Amino acid sequence: LQSVYDFSKAFVESGLKCDYLINNAGIMMLPDYSTTADGIERQWGVNHLGHFYLSKLLLDRVLIPNKTRVISLSSYGHTFAGSYNNFDSVLTKAIEDGDFMGSQKDSYAPLENYGY
Repeated sequence: LQSVYDFSKAFVESGLKCDYLINNAGIMMLPDYSTTADGIERQWGVNHLGHFYLSKLLLDRVLIPNKTRVISLSSYGHTFAGSYNNFDSVLTKAIEDGDFMGSQKDSYAPLENYGY
């Protein structure tokens, strides 16, 4: 997230106006488990946390004063998840096992982690 912070700082200091901020996912289904410099699973860090962190950092100094429209896009991938009837039990087990969102290297499966 340091690179997001560095960018936001440079953008604010530039004085440029921002009419639209479009948060769009950047990577998908990495073949191997990897993390960001912050130790966060890479796809989660790049496609989700990075976008929200950028929006937060720019909010008061750029987005609100310029009445910027913030658009956060998603993918069709959620449709692969099927029914959410047992979501609570699956989530509870994942948290208890310390494996939320495939955060453990030995259980990483790119499609399953993000919508299968």
